[in-house]
Amino acid sequence: MTFQGLDAKNSRTMAIAVVAVLCSFLPFETSHLFFMFAGAVGYIVTELLGSPPQEPKTATKASPRGANDVPYRSSDPTPAPQPLRSRPPRCIAPHPGQQRGGKNATYSSTTPWRAPQQSAETRKAEVLPPAAPIFKCAGAGWDAEVAELLKDVVPSAACYKCAADLEKFVRRLLPELRADPDASVVALVTGNLSGASARSYGIAVPDINLCLQTRPEVLGSMATKLRSPAGRAEAMDDAQDFEKSQKAVLRLCLPRFTNAGMKFKRTAFVGAEPKATLAVPSTLRIHQESVPLDFYVQSVTPQRYSSLLDVCKSIEPRAAELALLVKRWAKDRAICMSSKGHLPVYGWALLSIYYLQNGVRKPLLPLLTGLETPMDSKQVAERLASALRVPGSGDEASIGDIFKGFFRFFAEDFDWCRPRISVQCAPVATSGTSSSISATVPAFLVQDPFDEASNVATCLSAEGLVRLREELQRAHDLCSTERTSEGSVLSRLLEPWAPTEAVAVATLPSVAAFDDESQ
Repeated sequence: MTFQGLDAKNSRTMAIAVVAVLCSFLPFETSHLFFMFAGAVGYIVTELLGSPPQEPKTATKASPRGANDVPYRSSDPTPAPQPLRSRPPRCIAPHPGQQRGGKNATYSSTTPWRAPQQSAETRKAEVLPPAAPIFKCAGAGWDAEVAELLKDVVPSAACYKCAADLEKFVRRLLPELRADPDASVVALVTGNLSGASARSYGIAVPDINLCLQTRPEVLGSMATKLRSPAGRAEAMDDAQDFEKSQKAVLRLCLPRFTNAGMKFKRTAFVGAEPKATLAVPSTLRIHQESVPLDFYVQSVTPQRYSSLLDVCKSIEPRAAELALLVKRWAKDRAICMSSKGHLPVYGWALLSIYYLQNGVRKPLLPLLTGLETPMDSKQVAERLASALRVPGSGDEASIGDIFKGFFRFFAEDFDWCRPRISVQCAPVATSGTSSSISATVPAFLVQDPFDEASNVATCLSAEGLVRLREELQRAHDLCSTERTSEGSVLSRLLEPWAPTEAVAVATLPSVAAFDDESQ
């Protein structure tokens, strides 16, 4: 290479460039230089052979606004004016159940999303409200339908086995009870846990009561044991009263139940006996169906109610059957929920006993005197049954006629001017009766046979008493007819109550009421 014909400045620059290139290659060996050169040649050949042919550019291009617009040439200095058109509405994002892209995507920004249509086979079943029962022996008569209903409300042997298994299950969850010889867990069955009777407002009025019983003076130390991780007793505050200890034990037991698989529903701490409502799912293998229950701590009403049913069953089986039938009717008509200002189930049982003492031609039950607060319902029931058994068969009416007579007695014969129910003493004679629903609503007294100073109807409000009398009158009117145009009388009698539109709107809870729900 020669540098003739170039000026000195260019020659100097070229020399520096050549020296720099040589210096960059001098550290490499011959094999390195060979592979570098081969790689460069291979890269050039690959690019030349793999580059796609470029398409020729057209002189015209279509307007992006539509096929009806006037095209214009890209070489024109000023494009043709375009007509004004409103932009179509654009969906911000597709529905989560629909993909935007993909091979089979059908989403369009101008097409609103529509829910996919489900066939009848793939549509999930909705939770429906309770419906009036349909009897297999419909048309066979009132007594036949009542007998079929009794099979659905009377507890079976499987119900009592479920109660025994539930007691064992709860004792395993509360090992602190082993140190207290007076502590016990009792599951009291008050109805059939399977079938339509259990599903009829089962969560609102469960058919099994789970009671944790101990001595009142050690209830505070039990709360401390449940709260302490090691389960040891600690010093208790003397100012803590019985009600606070009762609610504390109830709250401390709930996490153990829910961690074991029970489903929490609600709590009711307002009242003399706080309780919690839970559901035992079938996955725990305690019962074949989900079982709702009420959990109490140191409460006497569930045991009194269970003892009363056992006593009535031992003295007169029809008495317990009537109490269960009245309970089923009160549940369907929604007039036995004490939290809503109604007479509780225990009160309806006392009304049934009162009718069998004073409303039938020959009394089926004696006066229940000398009762005390039970600690063991089975022992108390056996003792009272042997002490209160009365000779004679009493009224030979069927359970169907007794069920009708219950509504007739409280709709027509009972003195609502002095509404006093007492199953341990004879009723006081009055000068007259009144059955007008529109009359002034007086106080309603349902005396507890285990505590004469206690009124079971304390939670009954004025509106609840009016509804109670309306439902009794409705039931009596239905039972006075042989058959309704809408089906059997018993099916019409047990038709679930639904509020009118005005009442439903007035009692509809606000959105803020659901913010504090713990379900």
